[in-house]
Amino acid sequence: MEPVTIVVMPRDKFSVMERCLDDILKNTPEPFELWVLSGGTPEAAKKRWQERYASRAKFTFFPEYRNGADLRDHALDLLSTKLAVFVDNDVYVRPGWLEALVRCQRETGAAMVTPLILDRDERIHTAGGDFILMKKNGTTYASMELRYQHHRVLGALNLTRRETDLCEIHCTLVDVAVLKKIRPYDKSLREFQEMDSSLSLSKNGCRMMFEPESVVYLFYEDKLTDPQDMRFHMWKWDMRAMHEGFDHFKKKWGYDINPNNSFDKYLRAVNRRVGFFSRRWPSAASAKLDQIGHRIGKRSWAGP
Repeated sequence: MEPVTIVVMPRDKFSVMERCLDDILKNTPEPFELWVLSGGTPEAAKKRWQERYASRAKFTFFPEYRNGADLRDHALDLLSTKLAVFVDNDVYVRPGWLEALVRCQRETGAAMVTPLILDRDERIHTAGGDFILMKKNGTTYASMELRYQHHRVLGALNLTRRETDLCEIHCTLVDVAVLKKIRPYDKSLREFQEMDSSLSLSKNGCRMMFEPESVVYLFYEDKLTDPQDMRFHMWKWDMRAMHEGFDHFKKKWGYDINPNNSFDKYLRAVNRRVGFFSRRWPSAASAKLDQIGHRIGKRSWAGP
């Protein structure tokens, strides 16, 4: 297999980085280069990562928090291989993941390839996606439909390779030369990067593919438990920044992706991953208090 560069970056947590890197090193055949890009990383985490992976990974650290689009765009200038994979650090790869992505790109010439992404309880997070437009009263609304989302995976699937309108940002293999030319990652967006980058690729006539033989797992937490993650998570999902992103996307593409603030319910749920006490006093003690409150809340909703 030809050399590939794997670029890993935090999505909204730092604590999952080592599990992500360990799985990549365990489940990926040589040769490959490994880069880690991160912004606002706690000093203890930086030291730990560099000591543990000094012989296998190259690191680029920024003093301030950086969103995923910003880090991906910066990474493009570091790449020298024909192909690269961008991986959020809450993604855990499985055996055969990279070989299948590379094979798909080689056989289809796609500019971007997305794997089958699973999440909690081995359910499908996405198997590719569709971009949906709807016009009403002179306004164009856009949304993405993630194929087969929430379906439980109990065994072998009959999913087949197919074209996709968009590739979820969590894990994508890319043709480096194409992306260096198009520069599809918009630093003004903390979220909705898959919609934005996929629109940029489509506008330039680029092909995107879903490859089901490549499987990765997206890790979720109901409540954050590690203090090093809390401020970063709050920064990433800041509601004001999200609404600025909605406005930016609409000005850029002419599509409203938050009609009547409909996306706010999801954003509020994501923000609740940092509990009441941790939001005010991020620490191990506040995390324990929030976990207790979360368990009590779940029991009260479940009834007697």
